[in-house]
Amino acid sequence: MSTSAPNGVPDQPSSHRAIENLIATYAELVDDGDFAGVGALLADATFTGSSGSVSGGDAIEKMLRDNLITYEDGTPRTKHVTTNVAIEVDEEAGTAISRSYFTALQAAGDLALQPIVSGRYHDRFERRDGQWRFVQRRVHTDLLGDEPPPAQLWRRRRLNSRATSALHARGRPSRGLQLPAMSAGEGDEFAERVWQGGRERHERVWP
Repeated sequence: MSTSAPNGVPDQPSSHRAIENLIATYAELVDDGDFAGVGALLADATFTGSSGSVSGGDAIEKMLRDNLITYEDGTPRTKHVTTNVAIEVDEEAGTAISRSYFTALQAAGDLALQPIVSGRYHDRFERRDGQWRFVQRRVHTDLLGDEPPPAQLWRRRRLNSRATSALHARGRPSRGLQLPAMSAGEGDEFAERVWQGGRERHERVWP
């Protein structure tokens, strides 16, 4: 139950809890693939990330649909874990700011559960009609996960060309990975394509 100070302004713990709930709800909606819900949550906000800045619920929903990869179940198969949440509230002004860390975990297809991206959220909030609302979310991506397994396997195999040739001759790459026989140059090109594709996949879960 929320409480109020004598002047009728909501007290500090109530405001902090409401803002924490907004931050948590954002992660839940993204992981559920509910981009319309994210748009409604950020209807009064400007969202800034690696794809630039967009404002308003419809534009934010479209940005998410255009940039996030979703799977058969309609979700990005991620879990966004938000930590180190620091909130500063100005009760008189009805404004607040927050800083937090996020780490996105993903398990999709042959990708085992692992952290794939980590960064920071810088948020601003305003109290409107007695309710706290997002007015800005800035996403700073700091760390990306390791390169995808196929590129790792190829680069490790190149350290021992004799073992690589034997694997390809038998047609039995490790972990069931079906790679064709390649020259060193072709292998480098393949590894680079896989790496760049992996970076794109990582970057497309940045929200």
